[in-house]
Amino acid sequence: MTDNATIVKEVKQHLASLGKICDSGYLLAVHIRYTRPSLMFTTYPAAWLEQYGAAGMMMVDPVVRWAMSDQTTGGFARWNDLAADDAAGVVAGAAAHGLHNGLSFAIGPIASRTIGSVTATQPFDPVAITQAESLIQAIHDLTEGLDQMPAEVANALRNIG
Repeated sequence: MTDNATIVKEVKQHLASLGKICDSGYLLAVHIRYTRPSLMFTTYPAAWLEQYGAAGMMMVDPVVRWAMSDQTTGGFARWNDLAADDAAGVVAGAAAHGLHNGLSFAIGPIASRTIGSVTATQPFDPVAITQAESLIQAIHDLTEGLDQMPAEVANALRNIG
């Protein structure tokens, strides 16, 4: 088990490594309980996040539907493979904001799922996919029990970025 004093440092290191793999951005919704993540980390453009939120796209996002399905038990999905279930044009909207070659990971049990979505200017090769998944899994594991952590650790994690 990782000591509380090193959790924030390790999460920052993992996010920095993820940023090197995902040169056009990532978004991690960590330990989603009900409909709200315990933590959110993103490098997506602010304009896209604003449009996504203002239009309530989470409710129609095929990535969210896939990742939060009881049928999804882990792994990843390429955004292009989910496009057929994207009547609202969420994937196209992301692309219009420079988010290409997207793929998303579903990590953890449905009651505390982490969705990690990553994008890059070039398609991800198998090595990069494995690295991204490992980093997202590590962040998921490190932040398990956030509500049990000292307030200063939880607040520091919430303020990363």
